[in-house]
Amino acid sequence: MNLTPYNSEKDMPTIEKVPEDTRKKQDLIDLVIILVIFSIGILLFLYMISGMCGNEILKEVPDSNNKYKAVIFSRDCGATTGSSIQISIMQSDKTLKNKGGNIFVMGHDGRGSAEVKWINDKKLRINYHKPDRIYHQKKGFFGIEIIYTEN
Repeated sequence: MNLTPYNSEKDMPTIEKVPEDTRKKQDLIDLVIILVIFSIGILLFLYMISGMCGNEILKEVPDSNNKYKAVIFSRDCGATTGSSIQISIMQSDKTLKNKGGNIFVMGHDGRGSAEVKWINDKKLRINYHKPDRIYHQKKGFFGIEIIYTEN
């Protein structure tokens, strides 16, 4: 009794064996496609996370020549992190981007504060109060000396 839809074995379609080098090329192509898709997914994830942070400018203090300004702002990156007080020095005609502070970052847990005062065009004093933790603190930037005092 013949259970196949073919009358004989010679009527059955044959499966051609794929050459080894062709199979390796196809495996490599598949691997590259998987890596590209994975990389795109990682980049999209990082892009979405970066958009979760927001800056709220608290104060802008220009130097006496109006060349630079110190910007004090609060940065909040959502429910998984606390907000922080941050300070950036930038050219006076520039606007604050959605990035972290370039000279000073402190966790404040709702209690901390910071003030800035230009001593002269090349010296800035940062006075801060009750930080939970200081994450970033530069002593100079753009040729400007930065002095810190805690009260």
